[in-house]
Amino acid sequence: NDPTPGQRLAAGSIDRAFREHGFLYLTDLGVDEEDVRGVFDMMKRLFALSDGEKARLSEYDPKTNIGFSKFATEALNTHRRPDLKESFNIRSRRHYANDYTGTPDGFGDVAESLWDKLEEASRRLFIACALAMGEDIRFFERTFERFDFTTLRMLHFPPVEDSPPGGLPAGDGDALRIGEHTDFGMVTLLFHDDESAGA
Repeated sequence: NDPTPGQRLAAGSIDRAFREHGFLYLTDLGVDEEDVRGVFDMMKRLFALSDGEKARLSEYDPKTNIGFSKFATEALNTHRRPDLKESFNIRSRRHYANDYTGTPDGFGDVAESLWDKLEEASRRLFIACALAMGEDIRFFERTFERFDFTTLRMLHFPPVEDSPPGGLPAGDGDALRIGEHTDFGMVTLLFHDDESAGA
């Protein structure tokens, strides 16, 4: 089908944003505030578990990129100390067996529901990006049919003590919430909880 005028307008806006800024803020993505709030509420419950309860969670497996990663066990920049965060990753249930053992009741359902909505939103974004580049609308969709290299990563940055007056020197060995890195894949969709410190 030929692109609609609305699709062409969105594609033009995306093209300008990427050329001028390299990123963009999306609205009407197909993921509403209720969806996001539901996931953040579940994340708060997950990350509020005691250390003993977290020990029962499915441990992060670097081969599958699935599971719970304990606080300060990853360093995205290997020249720094471990990142001051914890996370829980899931991937497409069509290709991977997400393990929700030990998570709060309903956590898996809420996470999978968000996955489905984000996958559909991503497919629409691929069409818009293809149009923005003057390509066939299936240009990116053909590459991402399976969504088998995609990850939904739920991150928690617990509060840390304030720096001493004057701050700390910014040497390569200093820890950050998350070290400098480049995300893999075509697009990163970020959602932030403005109500919680460290969420």
